[in-house]
Amino acid sequence: MRAAPGAEIVTYLDGDLWFLADPEPVYREMGLSSVLIIPHGFAPVMKHRERYGVYNVGWVSFRADARGKPVCNGGGSAQSNGVLTGWKTAASRIKAI
Repeated sequence: MRAAPGAEIVTYLDGDLWFLADPEPVYREMGLSSVLIIPHGFAPVMKHRERYGVYNVGWVSFRADARGKPVCNGGGSAQSNGVLTGWKTAASRIKAI
């Protein structure tokens, strides 16, 4: 957010992502939330892997608002459903807020 102070949303993407369609539906799903993180969506046979984390931090978006900025900047934390999170240190526990 520091590099794009006028942006409404900033997104981190892993370099190995490959888009086969416009990602706009993902942003629509985000709606007015402050943080977007994509769940792994494991197939039933792989559900046991959720013990390592439910979320995939290959795509994380942050809204430039009072809840999104502190999480994005890693200097603070956000509270969602009673879970304190800081995306750089606890990415597997981040919730959409």
